[in-house]
Amino acid sequence: MRHKVLIGEAARRELRIGIDILANAVKATLGPGGRTAILSDGVDVKITKDGVSVAEEVKLDDVVHNIGAQIVKEVASKTAKEAGDGTTTATVLAQKMIELELVPSTQEREEIVELLKSKSQTTDNLKAVATISANGDETIGSLVSEAVKKTGKYGIVTPGLSDTSKDKLEYSKGVNFDEGYVTPQFVLDTKKLTLELDDCLIYMYEGEIRSTQDVAPVITLASQNRTSLLVIAREISGTALDQLIMLNAKGNVRCAAVQIPGFGAYRKPIMGDIAALTQGKFRTIEDQRKREPITKDTVGFANKVIVAKDECTIIVDDSGESLQKRITMIQDLIPEASIDYEKSFLEKRLAQLTGGTAKVLAGGDSKVSQEERRDRIEDAIFATKAAVKMGIVEGAGMALYKISEQFPQYADILQSPAKQIAKNARYDKVGLDARTGKEVEDLVEAGIIDPTLVVVSAFINACSIAEIFLTTESIVVNDSRNYSNHITPN
Repeated sequence: MRHKVLIGEAARRELRIGIDILANAVKATLGPGGRTAILSDGVDVKITKDGVSVAEEVKLDDVVHNIGAQIVKEVASKTAKEAGDGTTTATVLAQKMIELELVPSTQEREEIVELLKSKSQTTDNLKAVATISANGDETIGSLVSEAVKKTGKYGIVTPGLSDTSKDKLEYSKGVNFDEGYVTPQFVLDTKKLTLELDDCLIYMYEGEIRSTQDVAPVITLASQNRTSLLVIAREISGTALDQLIMLNAKGNVRCAAVQIPGFGAYRKPIMGDIAALTQGKFRTIEDQRKREPITKDTVGFANKVIVAKDECTIIVDDSGESLQKRITMIQDLIPEASIDYEKSFLEKRLAQLTGGTAKVLAGGDSKVSQEERRDRIEDAIFATKAAVKMGIVEGAGMALYKISEQFPQYADILQSPAKQIAKNARYDKVGLDARTGKEVEDLVEAGIIDPTLVVVSAFINACSIAEIFLTTESIVVNDSRNYSNHITPN
């Protein structure tokens, strides 16, 4: 294997080529006037206006150029993970910082972020947030905003594909908790880094699971009933974990393992909620000692389970009487709670169990068009949730554009998203309604808004990635092509 070594300006110049290729492909999708990108792996074709989907598909032949592309891809994926939207804005900001070789200092970043937050305001106009994030699609905006409002602050809203050409909105019961898969070896979808289990048995145990014997009965149940399997326990390791990983990889039984959510005394009530929702039983260590049998009646069932790196979502279409009894019990406990944290904990549990889950299903005349709409629905869901969490600021890139007056040294950077939105819509002036080209006196009142969390995350992550580029002084790569070992001088 030969090595290629680049030093100083030569290293950054080669990285810039890859950065610009990816950024130029991604930023053309920004805003309501964003252009369409066609993605293909040589077999399937996908049409999208989703910046992060474009970024994910960029893989360059030149190894150093590809590193540059991956650097910018990181700013997109990190922003998507934190805020669910703003990936293209982050890319535009990062590219401009790299082009100008200029990044705000830590103190300046904090000042810019605080100024953005100070301009943030709450909103009931969730439809506008969702519509803008969906590239101006009002149908998606209406469905997503309705879903978020109905499921509430702790409810779950997920995208999907409709079985007709029409978009649909479906509701079911479900919970979401902050524990992801115990190992990424369970993941088969390397793009989304999630695992989806349909028709899933759920084995819940308060102790540690280590040996194959500990999981053998429930694996047999899942195999006999031709279902997938989720194991929730305080710890899953050893040969038990190895067995679950092997079964999932071979496709014998689709399965995953996650740890019990919460901490200390709060674990048991959370698991009791999950057991009530799934009509199963939270098996205790005492049950295990007594060797009580594991049967279909003692494990839970969910229509779908979605397991990600840091969270797990359990969706149930028919929860039965056990859930209603649990809801009533929590409602009775809330007035008796004397400690604020205890009351907040009970209210959050109640919101999860009563808010439930909504699915916004993308319609279309073909699978390609459906998947493109699904991407936009997903963006709209995350953006709307972000708006609920931190409020909204002026959209169309104008929140950053306007504060550039107070940071003139970074004006070109802060103004770049607004200018790119105008360029994509074929307008010479920023701050217009990109859908109509008309002047707008009050962007917020007109419904042209962005979630504050999205703008803040995009800016912070762009600074981080640009700083990495500007401090890069050498690149050493293995390259199997016909290079001589060499050092390119500064």
